[in-house]
Amino acid sequence: MSIRTPQAGVPWEDPASLRHYGRLKPGPSQPRPDVIASQRARLQRAIVELAARDGLDAVTVRRLTKLAGVSTATFYSRFSGTDDCLLTTYEEIMASAARSIVDARSPDLGPAEQLDRALRVLLARLLADRDVARFVLIEIYGGGPAAISAIGDKEGELAAALRGCVDRRGRRIPKVAVAAIIAAVLHCARAELIDAAPEEASTLIDALVEWATDVVEGRDEVGIPTAAARRASPLDPSWAPGGSASAGRDERGLIEAAILQLALPDGFRALDPGKVSSASGLPAACFRRHFGTLADGYLAAIRRTSGSFFAELTAQTDPAASARTSIRAALHKASRRAASDPAAAHLTFRQVIEPGVAGLTCRETLISELALACTDGPGAAPSMRVRAEARVAALWEALAQGAQATAGRRPRAATAD
Repeated sequence: MSIRTPQAGVPWEDPASLRHYGRLKPGPSQPRPDVIASQRARLQRAIVELAARDGLDAVTVRRLTKLAGVSTATFYSRFSGTDDCLLTTYEEIMASAARSIVDARSPDLGPAEQLDRALRVLLARLLADRDVARFVLIEIYGGGPAAISAIGDKEGELAAALRGCVDRRGRRIPKVAVAAIIAAVLHCARAELIDAAPEEASTLIDALVEWATDVVEGRDEVGIPTAAARRASPLDPSWAPGGSASAGRDERGLIEAAILQLALPDGFRALDPGKVSSASGLPAACFRRHFGTLADGYLAAIRRTSGSFFAELTAQTDPAASARTSIRAALHKASRRAASDPAAAHLTFRQVIEPGVAGLTCRETLISELALACTDGPGAAPSMRVRAEARVAALWEALAQGAQATAGRRPRAATAD
């Protein structure tokens, strides 16, 4: 596991202190390394605050330097541009979070107690400062392909650190299970914890840690039954490009099918309006009539594929009725469908985030909707709600990793020893 070390003097080890990491006292006697560290830290704090408050689109060199109290020349002497500042800041915060897991390890603790400590330390580190939490859990997704790649790498480091804590000789936790636990914890932090009151957050964290312990102890499963893939139910043909339902589809359905046809090989960034119009057989005006942007159309198509994978859950109009069905069987069927069509699964479960924050929002909303179908509805107890959110978020990550491996793509860092 490779964890990038922050620059000297940058207090990422205590995120709550960053707000008070101000300028050094003026004077010629200040050591140059301290001056550099202070300038870097102020610029990094500035990008965290601007992104958390206004989104990455609002981040400019002028706004960063004004907030940090440095010159433009100083900014470019510390970073090559705003993208460099963004990625360096994110990587250093997440490396610090991974080290906090490593530092929580104790030879005196068993796997369950070690997991409990590690997850509580991780959540405390990520949520100590609300701006930092929003930056690393949400706004970083707006940083483009390089940021998306960095997210995968850094979440992989978290998973590797956690696995190092809970593994014991003769009893190794599956890689996919640990990666799924990290994905579930980060999802619940976004969905439930960033804005929660301290008392509510404490209750939800207890439920989340209890669920993760059940996974490690084998009382709750996270996996992909690929052996049953050949017996899987086929995906709903109504979403498939050129499927049997294509002829009778309305304009919106034809456009979504065209988007899927184009995105399956190369993802969201291979799309453009001209290609979509040509593939759908409809004029460009039809696309504009139904979708504001390519991202809107892409995410609508992802919703269609997600509905096909989770047909038994999404078909229920009454969440309480869904809870009375065999939820376990429905989720296993989704796993088998994903194994039988790894290209569609990779598009749905991994590439959904390619449009940035909009893609993240779509994914998190889908997970929450599916979790609702696994509980007694909106009136479910908070602890049951967070367990359901964690279970579905973990399965989502497991399906993404399984589809990626089956499709022969290069594994993410989380799957490596």
